[in-house]
Amino acid sequence: MSTASPDDPRRALGKPALAFDAPVSRTLTHRASVGEVLPTDTLAVDDNHFLVAAQTPRSHLLFNDGPDRRHDLLVVVETVRQGGTVVAHRFLDMPLDRAFVLRSAEVEVVDVDAWRTRPTPSQLVAELRLSDVLRRDGVIARMSAEATVTIDGALAARGGGAMVAVPLGAYRAVRPPTRKRPRPTATAKPALPPNQVGRRNSRNVVISRPVPVGEGGSRACELLVDPTHPHFFDHPQDHVPGTLMVEAYRQAAVAVGADLLVADADDLFVIGCSTTFLRYAELGTPTVCTVTPGEISLPAEGCPTVPLELTLSQSNATVATASLRLMHLTEAVEGGRR
Repeated sequence: MSTASPDDPRRALGKPALAFDAPVSRTLTHRASVGEVLPTDTLAVDDNHFLVAAQTPRSHLLFNDGPDRRHDLLVVVETVRQGGTVVAHRFLDMPLDRAFVLRSAEVEVVDVDAWRTRPTPSQLVAELRLSDVLRRDGVIARMSAEATVTIDGALAARGGGAMVAVPLGAYRAVRPPTRKRPRPTATAKPALPPNQVGRRNSRNVVISRPVPVGEGGSRACELLVDPTHPHFFDHPQDHVPGTLMVEAYRQAAVAVGADLLVADADDLFVIGCSTTFLRYAELGTPTVCTVTPGEISLPAEGCPTVPLELTLSQSNATVATASLRLMHLTEAVEGGRR
């Protein structure tokens, strides 16, 4: 068991230190690869209050593919998502034969400095407080959670999400396994260069070039889905995964924001993301991401920010929506002189 940070919430509760030395069972996180598992430990504080420990990876195909100055947004999003799954199985009597369907997710950066990377792996602790818990026949069918996240003891983000749990038999009746067969989109457009979306590896680029559409400065791009990607498709899926949608939002916001803020993609950081999933995004069907930017904020002291509204649609029907806030991290912030 690793040594806890002085700010470890579990220490404050008089409990043994959270362990960061090995991932939990991949079965509890619904992942196929051990290398895709982030949580390392959990603790039940009470019936609706839990702690989840994780160690941020340092050589992940996606999470470490970009500027090495800050932790990746998806590390926090995925830790909270996986952590909620582990908590449901370990402490809430959730059977393993349940399909979890994400309905919404939100993350708000509290302190940009807390996201700085270090020469050693960082310890992440997510504090989850459950609400809106609905049980059917004694088993949770729906729940929401609010999350507070620290990185190496510093408050980094707040957020949360909501999900429903469906028995696999009922799920497969609606989403049969035949939908998991890879179906590349025939009309897929060329991907953007990685450096225009804050990535290095072209395999991690999930959008085409945004082009102007309609009024109000909106731009649209196509979602690029690679069903062999080892993170987004850690195991075969019958729909476009929610984490891929969140990354598409981030990349589209960065690509559009770089033009608006006259900034390098590596200097842009999503400080707020709230998304709602309305229906399944089908594999093999063209998915359009539309980005509508708001007014740029230029504070007297601080960094320029811009809000953006995004939608994902298939066959002119909206499948998901999101609101993002993008910050241009200026030299003063990157140098630690906030």
